[in-house]
Amino acid sequence: EERDVPLIEQMVFDLETARQARQMCTAPDGRVLMMIGVGEPDENGVYLDSKPNPYLKVMREATTEALKIADQLGCTPLARARLGLTQAAGKAVTLSIAEAIDRAMERGR
Repeated sequence: EERDVPLIEQMVFDLETARQARQMCTAPDGRVLMMIGVGEPDENGVYLDSKPNPYLKVMREATTEALKIADQLGCTPLARARLGLTQAAGKAVTLSIAEAIDRAMERGR
């Protein structure tokens, strides 16, 4: 629906942010760069100090936000299961009301 467009756009933005952050967390050989060097490397290219890779936090936050939106839009298995349960419960309530009306009408005859 048209009203979902802003949410979908935000989800796409969050997913792209997470993808780019993930690239910044991955070494050419595929290792995850949990820590990054700080300051100037020594003559051997080794950093004397390090800190946690800030892109890991960016990736985690963007992924979390994208998953929240996906859940709101019914794009996750859990959201679809909840939707199915809600629809089933709604049908059960409708059926229950219809049965009660039928019984009341039969008693009135």
